[in-house]
Amino acid sequence: MKRYLRIYLSFIKINFTLLFTYRASFFLTILYTVFWGIIGIFNMYVLTLRISGAYGWSRNELILLAGIYPIFAGTFYLLCASNIGRIPDIVHRGDLDLILTKPIDSQFILSFRFIDFMQVVRICVCLGFVIFFVHAVSFPFTVMSVIVSMLLMIIGMCIIYSVWFGVVTLSVWFTNLSNLRDLLYIFMGSLRYPSNMFLNKTNFFFAFFIFFSLSITIPIRVLLQKANWWEIGVLFVVASGSILLSRIFWKFALRFYTSASS
Repeated sequence: MKRYLRIYLSFIKINFTLLFTYRASFFLTILYTVFWGIIGIFNMYVLTLRISGAYGWSRNELILLAGIYPIFAGTFYLLCASNIGRIPDIVHRGDLDLILTKPIDSQFILSFRFIDFMQVVRICVCLGFVIFFVHAVSFPFTVMSVIVSMLLMIIGMCIIYSVWFGVVTLSVWFTNLSNLRDLLYIFMGSLRYPSNMFLNKTNFFFAFFIFFSLSITIPIRVLLQKANWWEIGVLFVVASGSILLSRIFWKFALRFYTSASS
């Protein structure tokens, strides 16, 4: 564990140095990131302008969900998304050969090598909005509900990571599916809506959205002190199972990987 922690700290130093290599790109990306963070909150405000609530959520709760979503998604993009999105290209070019020869777990280096520090700006802007909104509306939060909710969001992020990594693992067999990451970004957009929205849908496609949205819906229900214990239990079970399955699936896929040199 200490060895991997030292390696990850090295990744942080390297990525922080690269952050300021191209300054023009740095400032443009900041503007782009902040813009889309604000747009997401504004869209939910407009959608709920003429209603008092939907799917068991009040208007203020829906806006809170839309405000927390970019913080949740931004944290995932900061840590993992840019790495997982590169995997199809790495497999297609044969660069996975070199990674597999390194004395480090391949899933670890593929998941955490790059860090998108630009997302920090998005997280801070949206966090500022959430603090302002919570203060203005006076939600009945407690210190315990905030702490538990944050811990559950980390668990929910494990679900998102597992789904992303499991999906891009398919590129081991289908090396030309470089657009898998685009599909995953579309699915991430479902997190800004409550999972209740998809519960009455019988199509399997919508069931996949439920799987995604639970990762943030349950923690926010805990924050609002509306969640049941069984919902928290479901989140734990789903997170544990998805992490285990993504690991098994990756190891299974490597057995079928044909290196570029063979």
